[in-house]
Amino acid sequence: VVDVDRCFGCDACALACRVATNARGEDSWCHVLQVESRDDDRIAWIPYVCTQARDPACGFDPARGGQPPCVRACLAGALAFGDLDDPSSPVGRAIAEGRARPMPHTTEVPRAYYAGNLPRGAELPPVEEVLPRKRLPI
Repeated sequence: VVDVDRCFGCDACALACRVATNARGEDSWCHVLQVESRDDDRIAWIPYVCTQARDPACGFDPARGGQPPCVRACLAGALAFGDLDDPSSPVGRAIAEGRARPMPHTTEVPRAYYAGNLPRGAELPPVEEVLPRKRLPI
């Protein structure tokens, strides 16, 4: 779950993703969008993440425990990873209580959600217009 009200657009999640995926020879699957609106004098940031389109690109395995690199790197605590179907987990509870809405996705069912308020009238673009960010060999 991405908390739009907490994210301040630092790109730490995207950098952590780029490092982890580059080590695997993968494209980067995290990109922070700046969202603006003419209806609202406000800017918000929202990370687009790999789970909107695929399994974790960094190779993170939830069965082994811990958190993916993007979540660990988030300075604002705006990213949360957990079991979407477990109402006892913070992520599952946010979804069950209706506080989180599905992000654009290409998976069969939504696997990435956002909470908080986007600027009035702002729309999120389709995931395929944003991800992946092409790998740059270093």
